[in-house]
Amino acid sequence: MLRKKILFLCSIIITGLILSGCSFSVAPKNQSTTPTITGGVYKSADKGLGWEAKNNFPDVGKARLNIKKISFGINSAKVIFASSNVGLYLTEDGADNWKLLIPNTDIADFVLNPKTKSIIYVASGNQVYKTSDTGAKWDLIYTEVRPNVTIKSLAVDYFDTSRIYLLENDGVLLISLDWGNSWKPLYNFAKPTSRILADPYHNKNLYAAVEGGLYRSVDSGATWQEIMADKRNDYPGVESFKDLSFVNQAGDLIYLSRYGLLRSFDSGETWTPLKLVSPPNSVDIEVFSYNPKEPDEIYYTLNDVLYHTIDGGRNWQTKVLPSSGKYKASGILVDPTDPNNLYLSLTQ
Repeated sequence: MLRKKILFLCSIIITGLILSGCSFSVAPKNQSTTPTITGGVYKSADKGLGWEAKNNFPDVGKARLNIKKISFGINSAKVIFASSNVGLYLTEDGADNWKLLIPNTDIADFVLNPKTKSIIYVASGNQVYKTSDTGAKWDLIYTEVRPNVTIKSLAVDYFDTSRIYLLENDGVLLISLDWGNSWKPLYNFAKPTSRILADPYHNKNLYAAVEGGLYRSVDSGATWQEIMADKRNDYPGVESFKDLSFVNQAGDLIYLSRYGLLRSFDSGETWTPLKLVSPPNSVDIEVFSYNPKEPDEIYYTLNDVLYHTIDGGRNWQTKVLPSSGKYKASGILVDPTDPNNLYLSLTQ
């Protein structure tokens, strides 16, 4: 009799759930779960199948944490720098714990000295700061006095680290020949600009993201050539710069634009598009990265999906990202010592 009553009550509960429009499901065993969305940084130990929030950021308060850029330190993959709308952070234990290097500052860009791990340059608004002791002390080394002009990007020469490049939003490129102690004009693109990049494999090679194209200099910034102008008919949207990476050998570049991903093996003279899941110029890819040990293993993000190839784009897998709604990916890193480890940064 008691068993009949229990069965009767169970049937009533289940019927009520169905009629009320509710649903429930049992997750398959070993299925990775997506964490609650809170912005910040996430880590995957299995190439993006599962993600764990790594948001032990001090002094955030009630501010929404928008991570704008993440970068490994120069000697260890456990050292990661993250710039945000509330300051510059550093972790030395693979993102388990973070410490604040610059508080209450909206960071536009930062760059590390590739030969001296304690030297960092940071751009914020119209000012540039430098530390020579990994953030214990900061010195103001440049202030732009023209109204409505801000610093967009910084770069350090890999072959002569005393040479620092500073790119402003109105197209003015400055150079310092003494580690940022003094500055002088180098070039004026005379149009909006967003990124300056120094080639780690070619001495004197620089690349700049300029409105309407990608520019290259082979003489340390004295002269420049637009290298995407004749590609626009073949690759619509290629002039809309998003990112550029220097792969593990001289001349090997991967370029992200509104068109999609392209690869060059001759420093940008010729380009070949990577085959993506979506047709070219049809989606707005956010960020990409690659495995430093196997450059044909590439990742890119779109909304809350991570796309992953191990064969240079011939085949792709999709995985779920811990981002949705107001948050989107702002950066992704592949651990050079253990490529199973991925780091993802989110911003609004």
